Amino acid sequence: MPGSYCRADTGTCATCSDLGRLEFGDPVRIGAVSAPGGDLEGHQRFPRPMPAGALVYRTGKWDKEKGLSYAVAPDASPGLPIGGTVDASGKSESGPWFLTKKVAALGDTTTLLFDRTVGGIGTDRQLMAAVWAPGTPPIMTPVKLPGEPNASGSNYSLAVAEDSGRIFWMSTRNNATRLLTMLPPKSSTQVDAVEIVLPSGCHRAGNDATPWVTPDGLLMLFRSLDVTPSSSCSPSVDSNDLFAVPLDVDGQPAGASLRIVTSPADETDPALSADLCTLYFAREDGDPAGGVEFNVYRAPRQ
Repeated sequence: MPGSYCRADTGTCATCSDLGRLEFGDPVRIGAVSAPGGDLEGHQRFPRPMPAGALVYRTGKWDKEKGLSYAVAPDASPGLPIGGTVDASGKSESGPWFLTKKVAALGDTTTLLFDRTVGGIGTDRQLMAAVWAPGTPPIMTPVKLPGEPNASGSNYSLAVAEDSGRIFWMSTRNNATRLLTMLPPKSSTQVDAVEIVLPSGCHRAGNDATPWVTPDGLLMLFRSLDVTPSSSCSPSVDSNDLFAVPLDVDGQPAGASLRIVTSPADETDPALSADLCTLYFAREDGDPAGGVEFNVYRAPRQ
């Protein structure tokens, strides 16, 4: 259930279910689920909050296979691998999405969605579905989502509006990388591109929006490279900021987008907690050896 927060500027309090104002306090790194000390170039990404404060997320290293983990208490202890996702062929998983309710079009028993490489590191990705619950034995046999979500090309970074079943995902097909949406059932072939305009007036840029949507599908959080008209809407730096945009029932932008997190670092994978009061995301941090690692952060509404 949505909670409440108090504004830092006025001291007045509001319910977190009111998403018309999205401002956040200073981000805090969640150490227990971030790169452990001495683990150079750890990549802890895609934190997806679950009920009761738990997290599913991706863990691994930049040039190694990556798997999915689950943390019951992310402040206190590292997550444990969700067994059965990474297999002996060297395939790699990312973009977990835990369903909190049944979405019939995605499979009557499906609870966990993610993307997996077809082969080794750097190969095309496909969207997968599995049956998993916290505290249960390993995933037994993840299956590829049927139909349009995996029709061609590389498909990844799935988000689900669980109330309606509408899905959003990134796809590289027809020589273009786009954010797509569709409303199953499985027989549907109606797939639409989602074109988002940034506050600068330029279109969202980058090969992965890492979208997250509210259960009603009326708000999307996403990332984009920094693009401005002065740079001819071409990325000026290779780092992402985080944004929000309202959506209509067809999954299309219904208003202006808003920048919600910006810094010189690369931010990615935004998501709100189940009570809509806390923002989770991953941020690129330097490590002592001069490499790169991503760690998990959170910031409260204010």
